[in-house]
Amino acid sequence: MPNQYTLINDAVDRFAEVMKKKLRKKASEGWSGWDQDRYTEFGVFQQRLHRLVGRVLAGEPGEVVDVANFCMFVHEYLRRQKENPNA
Repeated sequence: MPNQYTLINDAVDRFAEVMKKKLRKKASEGWSGWDQDRYTEFGVFQQRLHRLVGRVLAGEPGEVVDVANFCMFVHEYLRRQKENPNA
């Protein structure tokens, strides 16, 4: 039986592939801007994340990956802010 680290790594790898697939699909449709600070005011993050989580709780299909991708956007925004607080 695999150990917990292997199970975690495998689950994260599978989910990351689903996230990447959705992001690539959206990029091919022309969606962009997630990595530009002018689109990432923190209050907007809160509102959009709250809406996405509500959809997950309502059982809408596909929304879990959208929440995860949105969390990645927030993670990247906070990382950029930490690396360059005066920007």
